[in-house]
Amino acid sequence: MRNVKCTIYNQSEEILFPLYHAYYLSFAYSPAEYEVESLWSDKALNPIYFETKQKYDKLKINVYFKKANLSDISKFSEQLKYCEITLDSELTGGKTFQCILKSSDVVKASSHIYTVAFDFECIVFGEEHEIEVTSATTSFSVYGAKETEAIISFENTTDLLISPASINEYSVINLLPSEKIIIDGMKKLVTSNGQNAYDRTSFFNFPRFKPGENAITVTGSAKITIQYRERY
Repeated sequence: MRNVKCTIYNQSEEILFPLYHAYYLSFAYSPAEYEVESLWSDKALNPIYFETKQKYDKLKINVYFKKANLSDISKFSEQLKYCEITLDSELTGGKTFQCILKSSDVVKASSHIYTVAFDFECIVFGEEHEIEVTSATTSFSVYGAKETEAIISFENTTDLLISPASINEYSVINLLPSEKIIIDGMKKLVTSNGQNAYDRTSFFNFPRFKPGENAITVTGSAKITIQYRERY
């Protein structure tokens, strides 16, 4: 595992290990487990209540600190609270882990030399995809293994007002020439030029799509694109 490259980003900026006298050692990954809850009445063939809940995936990153002190470790740990980790390994297939730091275990090997095990709960992402759909599009495929959040963009590339434009239950009204309205299911925002545009849309839940084939119905003349990241 020592030859595996570990890259960590915090708010789109790479965390540079040498700044903290830190060196990546190894990792351990455990896929999420499922938790099943059910309620059965006496002699019932089917449950009254049945639900499965998936826990977070687990990721452990082991880091070596040389010529360091506890202040270096503390500053490094602070950067890891919310981060994205990519491991260039056959085991993980180059996937990205969106992580929350849950705990760390510091072991002092000798003067100014420490090893630290950082334990994360994470969501695993694969490649990013962008698909343009039209009124002739009846379905599109989502790659990955789990349902994923998506971003839907409505862009007016004409010189005329477009109202309405829609894809399935997601619709916008009064789309001005050259305007783009974005329904962001990842950040839970609706914007136009960075400003709140929720009142110009109609939908109940932010967009999510299941893995595999998804049927869609598109109306209006806006340019509509769907962006998503594979979920595993």
